[in-house]
Amino acid sequence: MQRHRPLHYYVIFMFTLLIAGCVNGSSTPTSTPKPPTRTSLPTFTRAPTITPLPTQTSFPTLAPSATSTPYPTPAVDFSKATFYTGGFLPGWRFFIAVQAEEEVKGNYNAVLQDEKGKSIKQYTCTVIPKYPKRLYCSGDLPGMEKWFTYTIFDQTSGQPVYSGRIYIPLFQRYSSAP
Repeated sequence: MQRHRPLHYYVIFMFTLLIAGCVNGSSTPTSTPKPPTRTSLPTFTRAPTITPLPTQTSFPTLAPSATSTPYPTPAVDFSKATFYTGGFLPGWRFFIAVQAEEEVKGNYNAVLQDEKGKSIKQYTCTVIPKYPKRLYCSGDLPGMEKWFTYTIFDQTSGQPVYSGRIYIPLFQRYSSAP
């Protein structure tokens, strides 16, 4: 039986430790409980208030002044002008005539454009003294059997003053219209 002796000592030792841990030892000093300290109450914070904005002060405005137009007014009012005629000229040339209500004064040129809006021909414009209310614009024939848009420009300002569309047929005799 002596073989089991170390095991007996171990079990006894463990049992002693267990009992010693459960017994309240008087060697540790006990502290007296302190009364709880009072925490301070939250302070009242005022809600944010709306501060009135300062009133808007008005600044003096400049009086309207006359402004110059970027381009001078054309010499002729083309708003009531009408297409007069168009036709072929010798040497594969073409002309367009526009009739105004007043005598045409100033220098003008025209641009013909195809259906896609591509500028294809530049025309020079003149007034025949015998017909002072008509503006004749002529230049190279742009093509035939097609519609063309023409725009007449004031050479001084570069601004368009009249525009329209014209169909150039395949064949036509030379025009005798002045």
